Amino acid sequence: RDTELKLSYGPGYDPSRFLIIFGFFDETVREVFCGVAFTDPSEELVKLGATDRSAMIYRDDGAISNAVWDSTLYVTLSQKPEEQRAFYEARINDDAEAFQALHRKYRLEIALSLKNHAEAVLQTEYLVPTDQELSKIDVKQHPRLP
Repeated sequence: RDTELKLSYGPGYDPSRFLIIFGFFDETVREVFCGVAFTDPSEELVKLGATDRSAMIYRDDGAISNAVWDSTLYVTLSQKPEEQRAFYEARINDDAEAFQALHRKYRLEIALSLKNHAEAVLQTEYLVPTDQELSKIDVKQHPRLP
């Protein structure tokens, strides 16, 4: 009986690891998951889109989705509850002027927060082992080595 052999590079629902390891991914991938995870998100964060990690960074231009920017700003403003509330209300009530004014005011803080997050993820989750580390692997014990 003939059986088709397929090669899998990981879960199809999150191709971001494929990008990190191989440096590219399939042309059909429009977006990758965002590694930003908000623990115990409030109702406001959920409404801002913080819990939907499925379409957060876009392949064509590397743009970060509005949900990530909005959620990060909302968390950043937790130290300033009045501005946090004003931001949330502007977003919910479609007050584009007030909403954009707060985004402009805190643009640097949001960008630095996301940059620090991206660097931390790259340094912890996507490390490429050195030759020395690879030589220490016991191939008899590794589940994917022959």
